[in-house]
Amino acid sequence: MVLASGSPDGRAWAARLAVRQEWQLFSPALRARFDREGRLAVTALSAGGRYCRESTLDAQETAVLTLAPGVAEVRSAERDRVGTIDRVASLGAPAEAIRVEREIPADPAEVDIRYADRIVAGGRGVGSADGFAQLARVARALHAAVAASRVAVDLGWVERARQVGQTGKTVAPVLYLACGISGASHHLSGMSQARHIIAINNDPDAPIFKVAQLGLVADLREVLSELEAALAEAARNDVDARCDAARSGAR
Repeated sequence: MVLASGSPDGRAWAARLAVRQEWQLFSPALRARFDREGRLAVTALSAGGRYCRESTLDAQETAVLTLAPGVAEVRSAERDRVGTIDRVASLGAPAEAIRVEREIPADPAEVDIRYADRIVAGGRGVGSADGFAQLARVARALHAAVAASRVAVDLGWVERARQVGQTGKTVAPVLYLACGISGASHHLSGMSQARHIIAINNDPDAPIFKVAQLGLVADLREVLSELEAALAEAARNDVDARCDAARSGAR
């Protein structure tokens, strides 16, 4: 198994290698594991990113994989494991042709939800397009992107590009705030890899609570109004603290 970076350059390199060596390519891969017979089982997204396919390779076959962002975490080092390294080529690093002056972070409101670190998502429980306007204000205060369930998209409250789920996009942010989303299986398949999931729903039996680290059984509008007010107060306090620090430095 050859692992390559999931970056644009890494995916291009992986594809060229797989074609040249006539190996199988899985890019991007969502999961890879070896079974007891030593066969490699890989789950990967289709070219359009809407469907998954699972393949099992024989032990003598070779596969080239790139991993989708957020699907795996670094494991702790195992000091008792050893291996051998065979150097097959030595390449001199070329002079860097591009120098990075500064990095400009993407606007969370505009970024593709697949690459957002924080997501505030709404479902039928948001109630209306006006409810999503409140959701957008909370997302802006959290520097998060807005996403939605299929029901909210079908009702016309949000554009389809922001749909999460089996027929939408797969996301794996650090924070996923699910608002008024019941948690149907097709939605869970698109967001269950999020690192921290917070769910707000007035139904205590909603399936979303089974995957959430923190669940609030409460009225969504009340919680969002209090959260919006708390975030605004925190932002004001931060501005005041910076102004005080600037005045102290001026003295």
